[in-house]
Amino acid sequence: MASSKEALDRFRMWKKSNTVLKVTVLTKGEKPETLTGTVSAIDEELLLIGFAVPRIKWFRNVCLDGASFTIGKRSLLAEISAEEVLTCEEL
Repeated sequence: MASSKEALDRFRMWKKSNTVLKVTVLTKGEKPETLTGTVSAIDEELLLIGFAVPRIKWFRNVCLDGASFTIGKRSLLAEISAEEVLTCEEL
């Protein structure tokens, strides 16, 4: 398990380097939502992360308040709730 500070550090690094990510949001009972984009915004107080896919002008916010994190060498997994999981993988 990693702390929210460690997770925010990773998101800041990805935002600063404009790293392209495969982002998947899995919600129980729904089809997975996957995008390829970059971290475009970080609100550290609300633990809100914004992802953007510039070529199609698409933007998605994910609130990670209360999430538990697992950080890999090139990935991050956030268990937001028992029913929602976010994965980010460097491409």
